[in-house]
Amino acid sequence: MLSEAEEDTVGQLEALLEELRATGSDHRSVEAKTARAELPSGIADTLSAFANTDGGLILLGVAEASAAFQVTGVEDPRRMTAALQAAAAQMEPPLRPVIALGRH
Repeated sequence: MLSEAEEDTVGQLEALLEELRATGSDHRSVEAKTARAELPSGIADTLSAFANTDGGLILLGVAEASAAFQVTGVEDPRRMTAALQAAAAQMEPPLRPVIALGRH
C-alpha cells in the first residue's frame, strides 16, 4: 500500500504522462528516457540542455516510443541513481541534480 505522499507523487506523474501523451512528445522541460538497465547514451546532452536553461525533469524508465510514454521501469534504481550522479559530476562545471525515486 502506498503512503499518501506516494499516492500524490503517482498522481502527479500520471498527470504529466497524460500531458506528454496528448502532445505526442517531450517538451522543453521534460524528457522521457527508457533507461531500463542503464543510462541512455545521450544523457549528458540532456543534462547540459537543462543546465543551460531553467532546468527540467528527466523521467528515467519511461519509453517515449510511438508517443505512448509507457512506464517501463528501472531494474536497479540505486545503481541508476549512482550512474546519474556520476554523469552529472563529470559535466563542466559539475552538476548537482535533485534525484527522486518513485514507484508507479
